[in-house]
Amino acid sequence: MAHLRRLASPTTHERAALTLLDWLNTSATPDRHYLFLSGPKGHLRGEETGTVPWKWWFARADSGRSTAVEVLDDWERDTLSMEKW
Repeated sequence: MAHLRRLASPTTHERAALTLLDWLNTSATPDRHYLFLSGPKGHLRGEETGTVPWKWWFARADSGRSTAVEVLDDWERDTLSMEKW
């Protein structure tokens, strides 16, 4: 992460990585690492839906869509609500 922060001109993909890492490293309940990587029953996220969150996130960056922290906050809120955590 320190390497990414030192880049003078990070790429869109690198900026998205920094945003994701910062978001994951904030305290939240449930733990964001767990929430982002697995579902409420402990299965790897994406096994049931085919949508792997980190692929979705970097696809957003690659397509020029927003990778602001608010997008992750919205994803978290919607996921917690939909999965009834």
